[in-house]
Amino acid sequence: MLAHFFKALLDLGDRRVRAILWRCVGLSVLVLIALGVGVYAGVAALVATEIGWIDTLAELGIGFAVFVLVWVLFPAAVSAALSLFLEPAAAAVEARHYPGLGPARAQPFREVMAEAARFATLAIVCNILALPIYVALTFLPPINFFVFYSLNGYLLGREYFGSVALRRLEAKQARELWRANRGRAFAAGVIVAFLLTVPLLNLAAPIVAVSFMLHLFQSVRQQGHQGPRMPGRSSQA
Repeated sequence: MLAHFFKALLDLGDRRVRAILWRCVGLSVLVLIALGVGVYAGVAALVATEIGWIDTLAELGIGFAVFVLVWVLFPAAVSAALSLFLEPAAAAVEARHYPGLGPARAQPFREVMAEAARFATLAIVCNILALPIYVALTFLPPINFFVFYSLNGYLLGREYFGSVALRRLEAKQARELWRANRGRAFAAGVIVAFLLTVPLLNLAAPIVAVSFMLHLFQSVRQQGHQGPRMPGRSSQA
């Protein structure tokens, strides 16, 4: 697992990956700003009472609330937005490490965007529903962090692994492969979730995650967990 992760970090040295990385960083910054502005506007509207001292007191807590909510929601939002860069990032990593692979399965743009929207909705709703748990466990940091990273590790592990797998397998095969390796996908997802919550590192984390999951995917396939072959494709496809 760690070998795949460190290999993904080294992939940042590839010129093609770096070119995509800077675009991803720009997108991450835009997502972060949009989340901050949106959350601030929403929280401010909820606490506005037009009673001076109450509004002043409430404003003191808005900044903290915005930070917490953006920190919680950023992994889901930026991972969904990454769908725009997943294909070129994965192709660059494959060209470097797996040059013998044939062309990836063509995915319609509508299918990619629908999957990204589905994941973003599920992840954001799950984290919002879990907010009371995070708040209730504020004074028990090991436990609230465990809940947060477990939930998002599962969501991100399934999403990234599934997205990478769908480039090479049909949907049914991708699901079967994920089920057979869900423990490894979950562990990788926890690592990705952690990276996405570390300031500055979280801007590059989505590209690292794509490379990380791609190496994991190729590893489990080479170990014989790839399931039935797709008609008309070679064993390397």
